[in-house]
Amino acid sequence: VRVPLINLFNEQVSIETKLKVEELLDMKAQRGEFIGPRAPFGYQKSSENPGQIIPDSAAAIIVRKIFEMAASGIGVTGIVRYLNERGLPTPIQYARSNGLSGNFDNGNGNWNSRSVKYILTNRTYTGMLVQGKEKRVIEATHEPLVDSGTFDAIQKAFQARAYNVVLHRDNRQTTF
Repeated sequence: VRVPLINLFNEQVSIETKLKVEELLDMKAQRGEFIGPRAPFGYQKSSENPGQIIPDSAAAIIVRKIFEMAASGIGVTGIVRYLNERGLPTPIQYARSNGLSGNFDNGNGNWNSRSVKYILTNRTYTGMLVQGKEKRVIEATHEPLVDSGTFDAIQKAFQARAYNVVLHRDNRQTTF
């Protein structure tokens, strides 16, 4: 009789602890604090304030180049080729070279379209945090690596490609 009661008590304590942790993380997200375990590629957690992310000077150059290329009309495949030809470190390689340990999939060690597209669609790079279970959006929490106008133009280009929409010279849209 005693063991089931102890198990029931332990389960209740575990549920309450989980709820308290979720509540704390949600409060931090509402205040615009970064709550992820690792900052997005191009950023690092501030040593003075771990709830703040700041640009990582070396990785930010790569992220800015990715956005610059996309904004100039170069597709994801072309960006991947550029990054791989120059031997630029992938996000996981860069994290490992900066002390990340653990069982993370390295892939084949090359940039791929998924990782480039993730960067190009991650609004964090505009200085905005979108995080937490409620997907709270807090603007101007950190230094942007790309301006919102450029980011939005790239998103529109992705949508247009996804729907096979082509703008003709007279600016009429035609769907195929």
